[in-house]
Amino acid sequence: MTPTRDVVELILEDHRTMEDLLRLMRSTEADRQTALHDFAHLMIAHGEAERASVHPVLVSFEDADTVEHIESAHQEAVKVLFALLQVSATPA
Repeated sequence: MTPTRDVVELILEDHRTMEDLLRLMRSTEADRQTALHDFAHLMIAHGEAERASVHPVLVSFEDADTVEHIESAHQEAVKVLFALLQVSATPA
């Protein structure tokens, strides 16, 4: 049986990984395309997991406007990510 992990620690671990991938995407010496691909997959999975497991619990601790703001920020981040993926997919 797999041991249970704290959801907060998992979220923080994802955020650290995303920060590392963002650094790679800014590096001229890194494989930026792979970093972007990995970032996109992690960001989408992370956002879906947060929306499914964290946001419903958050509603009981925060007002609805705060939770709505968090969800809107995630949606905006995904829009930016998709735009970045489209630019990266365009041949030079």
